[in-house]
Amino acid sequence: NGFLPTPESKAVVPKVVDNANQFHQVWVTRFFNRNPNFSRQVNWNEMVSGPETELSPILTPVVNKTFDKPSYSSVSRTLLRALRRKGITTVAIAGVDTDACVMATALGLFDAGFETFVVSDGCASSGGTEYHETAIKILERNIGTDYVIPFNELPDMLSDETSYKWRF
Repeated sequence: NGFLPTPESKAVVPKVVDNANQFHQVWVTRFFNRNPNFSRQVNWNEMVSGPETELSPILTPVVNKTFDKPSYSSVSRTLLRALRRKGITTVAIAGVDTDACVMATALGLFDAGFETFVVSDGCASSGGTEYHETAIKILERNIGTDYVIPFNELPDMLSDETSYKWRF
C-alpha cells in the first residue's frame, strides 16, 4: 500500500490481478523498512509498520506465497532456496517501484542464474513515469530486450508449474 501513491502505481495492481491466471502461482514480497540506510542516506523513514506495509486488498486473493523483505532486492537465501526447491528456473516480475525494488530483484535473480522477465506494463514507479521508463531502458540493456515485455507477450512457458510471477 505504501508504494501506491500515484495513479500509475495504483493501476499496476489490477493489471497483475487480471493477468494472474497466466501463471501457476503468484508469489509476492511485502516491504518493511528495516534497513538503516533508508533513514541515514535517503532520509526516508516510511513503511516501518502499519497499513502502509500491507498488501493491497485487491491483490491478496491471487497471492499464493508471501515473503517479507527489508530492502530493495527480494533476493535472499530464503527466496533462492524456495525457488530451487520447487525447481523453478524462470520468473516474471511485476510491481512497484520499477526503478528500485523491481530492478534490484530482477538483476539479483538474473545474477543468480534464473531466466528473468520483467513485465513492463505490470510495473510502475511511485516516483512517476520518468523513473519507470528510465528503469525499463536500463533493464532492457542489462537483462535483454527480449526479457522486458508486456503481459500479452509473455511466453507460454510461464504458465507451467516451474515458473512463477512475482509482484514486488
